[in-house]
Amino acid sequence: MAETTLEVGNRIFVNFAGEPEQRGFLRYLGPVDGQKGTWCGIEWDDVTRGKHNGTVNGRDYFRTREPKAGSFVKRELVSGGKNLFSQIEERYAVDEDNEENEFMGSRMVEKVGMQKVHQKQRDIFRLKMIVLDGMRVAKPPPLSTPLFSCCSELNLHNNLLHRWKDVFDIVNCFPNLRELILRQNAMENVDRVDAFADYPDVKAPVFHLVLNYCGVSETTITAVLSKFPAVTDLYASGNCLTSFNPGDCGKNLRLVDLEHNPITSFASIDSANAITGLESLSLMNCRVSEVALSGRFPNLKTLYLKGNPLHEWSSINALSSLKSLSTLFISSANFTAENGMDVREVLIAKLPTITMLNRGDVSVVERRSAEMRFVNRYSQLAEALKAPHEADLKRLIAIHGEPIKETVKKGISVIRVKLIYEGKLVERPVPASITVAKLQEIAARVFSLDPSGVTLFVEKEGRTPDELSILARQLSFYSIEAGDTIRIDA
Repeated sequence: MAETTLEVGNRIFVNFAGEPEQRGFLRYLGPVDGQKGTWCGIEWDDVTRGKHNGTVNGRDYFRTREPKAGSFVKRELVSGGKNLFSQIEERYAVDEDNEENEFMGSRMVEKVGMQKVHQKQRDIFRLKMIVLDGMRVAKPPPLSTPLFSCCSELNLHNNLLHRWKDVFDIVNCFPNLRELILRQNAMENVDRVDAFADYPDVKAPVFHLVLNYCGVSETTITAVLSKFPAVTDLYASGNCLTSFNPGDCGKNLRLVDLEHNPITSFASIDSANAITGLESLSLMNCRVSEVALSGRFPNLKTLYLKGNPLHEWSSINALSSLKSLSTLFISSANFTAENGMDVREVLIAKLPTITMLNRGDVSVVERRSAEMRFVNRYSQLAEALKAPHEADLKRLIAIHGEPIKETVKKGISVIRVKLIYEGKLVERPVPASITVAKLQEIAARVFSLDPSGVTLFVEKEGRTPDELSILARQLSFYSIEAGDTIRIDA
């Protein structure tokens, strides 16, 4: 193997016989006591490959973060990263001698129509999207390399980048770049938000930046955002962040993904209320145990909270202050509903603006039913259980009126509904507790239809028809009353 230039602190790779490529940091380069030749002290990404922390026979050669993440490898087995241009050529350049024709049996057959495709592949400077995932990019192309003016998307997932200056220099080779993916590059961290002030300005209009699993700190992300002022979509999951406060450097953010970070509270996110335009926030699989908003996120529309230990209704009360919130993903199983209600119903009743909950649309009928059931059921709770819901009860009573006191009734409550199919109308008495699935069967029998092809809609005067889509629900869930019309589609 031809030796490549190595520099302590850089990312390297090693190909051991019969094993997948191994990567790490070069922490030492030089002699080792009692051994011949030059050795590389490596801190492995896969810490199970290591044997020590950089100290051997009482001598400190280097220091690893994990106790046994380091080992020595002969210099000739270790390779450094490549420049961007060489990696683009390796992935996209075509071997003209071998690609233009192929053999079929004993005859050489021209690949009809492929010549133009190959020409386009060869002309890498016309590529609109360059994907180099899993390659070995570690530094920018040579200064003489022309600009990649046609490229708007650059994917550098899982390469050997480490220094931010190299990233900035690479981006400046793409004047029209809009999307940059750096996922799974072990990037350096800085301790000041102005650490890159002396680096070249990034002129490309990058708006989509992916920093997932790069090991970067909050300060580093803020410093990076200062060089990418056009970024609106930031992905920074899996970076061990405990807070996220980019200040003015994040004022243009519209989407922020902070999944799989040990964030425990909303109070540690944008405490300065600088990201006022934020529309989508993901905190899935973090450690958020409470919600405290203090008037922040006025334009937040979509919120991902699944996989967090939220379980108090006070957190849902706080979410109700998000006046623009329309889509919510949350672990419903963490919450407890009272008096025979469903957690989904209570969430809908308490969050008046949401139109989608955990991938399920919230219809007008479902909302009305949830709100009315909430008023009737939760008004009867003991004061201690009712306390977290007083504000919602007051709000909903103003909309739907005072709760109906439930009394014990003998027999089964029956309502008469109108079933209509292709202009034919039949009135039928049905139990108020009947399920949608059972009503489908009744409608199918009345009109001689196949039950599996029947869809029911409730029609109320002055309202848009709503599908009775949840087959296991009782009619009372959809607030169906005597005299309502049930339209059958088949």
